Amino acid sequence: MDRGALRRRDVLAASGALVVSGGLSGCVFDSRGSLRSQNTTTTGSPSTQTPPPSSADAPPDSTAAPRSQRVSFRATHGAELEGTLYGAGDCGIVLIPQSHKDRHIWRPQAKTYAQLGHLALTTEVDPTNRTESVLGAIRFMRREQNVTRLLLIGASTGGKAALEANVRAEAGAVDGTVTLSANGGAENASELQGRLLFMISEDERPEYVRVGHALAENAPEPKELITYSGGAHARALVVEKHGDAVRRRLRKFVSTVCTGS
Repeated sequence: MDRGALRRRDVLAASGALVVSGGLSGCVFDSRGSLRSQNTTTTGSPSTQTPPPSSADAPPDSTAAPRSQRVSFRATHGAELEGTLYGAGDCGIVLIPQSHKDRHIWRPQAKTYAQLGHLALTTEVDPTNRTESVLGAIRFMRREQNVTRLLLIGASTGGKAALEANVRAEAGAVDGTVTLSANGGAENASELQGRLLFMISEDERPEYVRVGHALAENAPEPKELITYSGGAHARALVVEKHGDAVRRRLRKFVSTVCTGS
């Protein structure tokens, strides 16, 4: 065989080793929150399947790139949802985006929690029923990923969905919940389970501030309300003026809940 043929053979062999394909049929909610037909072929290693976030959404939480895996699961009302799993471990963290954002905004934090030895799920939601979407994520992590402890972290509408799912989930299903500028969910605050952390900015829209204080007043212990100066809303708390402090506090909360301390 001549050198040209050998080189072509080696190139084909190398490229073939990078291709993993599989077919999935049905409908899922994609990163834009809309239904689409799914029939996908995935190329490359799992860690390359998620597009990179913008620089504004990439605080220095982590430097390494833990393996990731794109998954799909069903919400409790039947909608099929997309998500990305990062890392591995007995403690699971579900990260829920706010309206008009997709799951990729949480990727830097998911990487960090994976590096800490946990299993993080960034998930899309059905915009017509966010709470059922989060309940589906809880069931997926508990039953299919077999986590023994579970946290919810949600921003704005994602925070409200996390609170409502916390109340509706089976007793003991949620060990910790974090909300960043939740836009609702305070009406059932007394029924929340697990450790609780509420974050708001003092100068954001008054309705978010009211919800934060109502949660802090009516939720059971252990709970904490942290108020930051400025007007950063929801996920912006993680990346703007107080980003370093917010990210440290989130890591501390995750560590506390995951270790049961």
